[in-house]
Amino acid sequence: MEPKGFFGTWITIFALTGLPFGVLMSTVGGMETDEGLAAGFMFGVLFGVVMAPLMMSVKVRLPFADRQSFVSKLNVSMAELAYHPKTQAAEFIVFEAVSAGAYKLGPLSLAPASYFTVFVQLDQDGASIVGPRQTVRKLERRLGPAAPYSAHAA
Repeated sequence: MEPKGFFGTWITIFALTGLPFGVLMSTVGGMETDEGLAAGFMFGVLFGVVMAPLMMSVKVRLPFADRQSFVSKLNVSMAELAYHPKTQAAEFIVFEAVSAGAYKLGPLSLAPASYFTVFVQLDQDGASIVGPRQTVRKLERRLGPAAPYSAHAA
């Protein structure tokens, strides 16, 4: 899983917030249609600029000495961050945010679930973690210092 960059994250946030905000301002907010859509455009741009650095994906590598102890600590830390294991195998764990369901309206999802997913790839001496910057940084503080990521280590 490769991290999503700033622009890809920004454009998703812009698309998910700008148009709905513009339509809402035009219908419920009492603005003229062109004014409401312009307000939605500006809201989407600004909200995307503020939120994209927090939601864009990053990749870190955390070394460990004891795999079982690390996985236990990882599971507790993720639970404290309101994530639960979605898929688990010997070499990887995929965590999903408990609140991801709050962004759904029936069968429609208001936010891509992948933006809240944390992927952990385990090997003999460490774990590569990919997920939203804010979540990964909190996890990093709980589990210990990260080693510089090397593509050769994955």
